[in-house]
Amino acid sequence: MHLTDGRLILSASDLTGFLECPHLTQQELAATRGELVRPKRDDPELELVARHGTEHEQAHLDSYARGRKSVARIETWGATIEAYWKAREQTLEAMRSGVDVIYQATLFDGHWLGYADFLEKVDVPSDLGGHSYEVVDTKLARSAKAAALLQTSLYSELVAAMQGRPPEWMHLALGDGTRPRFRFSDYSAYLHHAKARLEAVTAAGPINTYPEPVEHCGVCRWNEVCTKRWRDDDSLVLVAGLQRSQARKLGASGVTTVAALATTDADLGGTGIGTATLMRVRNQARLQVQERETGAPAYELLPPERPELGLALLPAPTEADLFFDMESDPWAQDGGLEYLFGVFDAAGAFTPFWAHDRVQEKKAFEDFVDLVIGRLHANPAMHVFHYAAYEPSALKRLMGRYGTREAEVDRLLRGEVLVDLYRVVKQSLLASRESYSLKAIEALYMGKRDDAISEAGSSIVAYERWIDNRDQAILDEIAAYNEQDCRSTWLLHRWLEERRPEAEAKFGIVIPRPVMQASEPSPELKEWEREIEELSQRLTCGAPTAPPRVP
Repeated sequence: MHLTDGRLILSASDLTGFLECPHLTQQELAATRGELVRPKRDDPELELVARHGTEHEQAHLDSYARGRKSVARIETWGATIEAYWKAREQTLEAMRSGVDVIYQATLFDGHWLGYADFLEKVDVPSDLGGHSYEVVDTKLARSAKAAALLQTSLYSELVAAMQGRPPEWMHLALGDGTRPRFRFSDYSAYLHHAKARLEAVTAAGPINTYPEPVEHCGVCRWNEVCTKRWRDDDSLVLVAGLQRSQARKLGASGVTTVAALATTDADLGGTGIGTATLMRVRNQARLQVQERETGAPAYELLPPERPELGLALLPAPTEADLFFDMESDPWAQDGGLEYLFGVFDAAGAFTPFWAHDRVQEKKAFEDFVDLVIGRLHANPAMHVFHYAAYEPSALKRLMGRYGTREAEVDRLLRGEVLVDLYRVVKQSLLASRESYSLKAIEALYMGKRDDAISEAGSSIVAYERWIDNRDQAILDEIAAYNEQDCRSTWLLHRWLEERRPEAEAKFGIVIPRPVMQASEPSPELKEWEREIEELSQRLTCGAPTAPPRVP
């Protein structure tokens, strides 16, 4: 969104941003009027995404050359209305010429501006002659997102005005190498509705809006501005676990700050929030205010909603228990790479399994599973503890990718060997933290970290640096970070075990241990798995682990 020669120019990103966050649109409008200065956001993770996006786009462009397609590249003539029309005319000339592919096509109608990654010629008559064009946009995502479909819809509408007929299809070249297509007419009505809403808002003048946390915050240049406002306002969005709808209901009842929620004794039954939920968010706010005032993290145990939940999810500790954390790079190896399997045992020993390509990833996966199964054979009561759902999901994904260790992973899942401590935390206590991530919760049981790498996003950036320069010191830093995550999970487990007698005394109950689940498959399933394994071995004998994909 910008003013050019006194005219407001809108883009697809303005449209998708408006649908994500109306406050973002008001910030951008204020910036175009000179009332605010657009902040600059230096974010290595976003820079990494941008770099991979450019590489993905270039790879797609190179594929046209390999396919002997003629390609016209449209030049950028500047940021004036005249320059936009000039670039549009150059695009239209390329369309009339019938070139196979137009790269960086400028699409402009005097108000909406877009730069399509590619226009591809199709044998469908139009005002251009016996051919027309369809939009192809490259996206790093591995599935079609709503924003990408809205963007390609806008580009398709602008192309329709230039060639005299709407394209039948629009295409996304995704990060996993697939290229799904979508019928433009299925999305055009929603496009018109969304455009009309944004155009009405931009024509109406300033509107009072308030920032609310949305997914787009992670990539928004106004993120720090909005975060500062939340803190200045002591906004309810800072209350961990409070839903947006609940914050609105509280606000309508006159409770608009964390401090107000923490101290209110008023009967808020008319909010439409259930009593139990209301008490929980009130206590959450109270604990957060307490930490602000004292500087000391605090917690409050919750009575179990059902006997088998909360601390009852913790099996009895054994000396064979393991504590597990993985590091992954979503951009590596054409589809993402699980490059480090970190394991910490009850004696304090850390074991890293590294993987820098598909062959090594398969071996690291197998070695980790074999380690767990070996310990399980020696001690059937052992468990693997992790925090949140990523690790079991990754193991299932790797099992499917390589067609190996299916029976073993199935045994781990069937026997409930993998224990998610995040579930235990969320069901058993409230913490005086604005987040229940591991990094936030560990303030309850360990000191602040001083590692070179402090969060998962930083580890991805670091691993990408290692890919570029192969500096062993970088891998050492990543290993230290992963070991700290594993150690933190171990310490959390010990801390939660210490809460069991505390909870039993507080609530006058006996907290049971989980009943051990049978992990061995039935004889029939064993035989079926054996036959499948034999067939797989015969079919894949001599085949590469992961043949390179040809774009």
